[in-house]
Amino acid sequence: MPRTSRAEEIYGPETKEVAPHIGFTTESSENHPKKEKNEDATLLDREKQIAAVFDGMGGGISGREASNLVSETISKELSAVPEGADAKKWEATIKKAMEVAQEEVLKLGNKLFFEYLNDPFVAAAYKDRPQGEIEKLIEERGMSPTGTTASIVKMLERPDGGADLVFGHTGDSRIYILKASGKLEQITRDQGALEQAIQAGYITEEEADFLDQTTNEEEIIKKFGPDRGATISFLYKDLRRGVKNALGLSESKLQTGTRHLEPGDKVVITSDGIHDNLTNEEIKAEIMKGGTPAEISARLVEAAKKRASEKVLRSKFDDKTAIVLEVPEVVETAAVEELPSLTSEQIEQYRAATEVLRNEAGELQKLLPLAKHVEAGRPVLTSKEKKKKIAEFGVAGIEERLQKIEEDVTSYEYALAQNSGDEVTAERMKNRYQELQKEKLARLRAHDKEQSASQIEKIRKAIGI
Repeated sequence: MPRTSRAEEIYGPETKEVAPHIGFTTESSENHPKKEKNEDATLLDREKQIAAVFDGMGGGISGREASNLVSETISKELSAVPEGADAKKWEATIKKAMEVAQEEVLKLGNKLFFEYLNDPFVAAAYKDRPQGEIEKLIEERGMSPTGTTASIVKMLERPDGGADLVFGHTGDSRIYILKASGKLEQITRDQGALEQAIQAGYITEEEADFLDQTTNEEEIIKKFGPDRGATISFLYKDLRRGVKNALGLSESKLQTGTRHLEPGDKVVITSDGIHDNLTNEEIKAEIMKGGTPAEISARLVEAAKKRASEKVLRSKFDDKTAIVLEVPEVVETAAVEELPSLTSEQIEQYRAATEVLRNEAGELQKLLPLAKHVEAGRPVLTSKEKKKKIAEFGVAGIEERLQKIEEDVTSYEYALAQNSGDEVTAERMKNRYQELQKEKLARLRAHDKEQSASQIEKIRKAIGI
């Protein structure tokens, strides 16, 4: 099932590994009052390899409701795409999903505004007016329209081990691609005040790109000269931080496309709390430090948070979200040997062992959150027996045992399925077992660097690397 992260009260960073090649981190703005919450929402679907960031605008409840509504609407629309659909079909569906979401947010924004206004005569007068006139009224009342950015990606695996990246975008969240070669490309264009200034002829596209990446006022003065530079410096924050197109605004420009990815390429989606604080080179530097997608996303949020606190030209307090996806390196997996037929006694033994292991896993799953509370120093009300088990194993020991149980259960179910001629289940169990072995190897590389070379080599052989 898709994981939709609602815009909610998150004061510390929340980091999740959705899959070995997909991770994200989000954190609420440092200057949010207690009553306010994170307006960034996400959509993460491991099975369909879909990821998206939605940055709500309008302030307070309207921004949160908009980003949550769009996350849920997009998820619903994309869930209907049939298995095997090509990039062209996905691109058309993503665009259609954003159009559906646009209508939903317009309805939400108008509803919230007229509820706030609490004037039935004005509401009746504007009931059938064009959306542009309603937005003008909202601005006249000193409010911002309800809306949200949307940056959506879908990864389609190719037989050669690469992937096609289908994307949809509106607003000023961003999608980057870092090629395995080290080249960083921003594939979306911010639809904000800088873009509007280009269209009005106030600055050129090259000058807008410069302003987007500059780090201090001296660079602006040097680039534009004393008089014009002083004016642009004064308008700097207005030029970089105004969203002119988003879902929920009457004129919402939708950008879609498809890009070719190779093994080792990374895709990064950011809300403006990341890239307004960090330059593209700084974003690239954090990605190039390596680690899992979840670890990279956490570093990006932490670096943006540090910059926001420095009170320099680029610093900006805002909600911060980063999603990182990686095209896995091509790994040739060894064929799983065909098992000999099982005797009736072996079948019963395998079934009994599977049942016992599943029961044990169920108990450990209940014990794990208690163990995490204990390790965090929080009081826990539970039995002496459970406290003893927590003290004996700890969080790491429980998680390790759960991983081993899943490996054993998968192995037993593969043998039983192959013996009964259930090729579909056997293939699924075989693939899952190989995936578990790859995950184990990744854990050894990341966390157990002191492991002997022989143990790592044993696992390599098991999965055919």
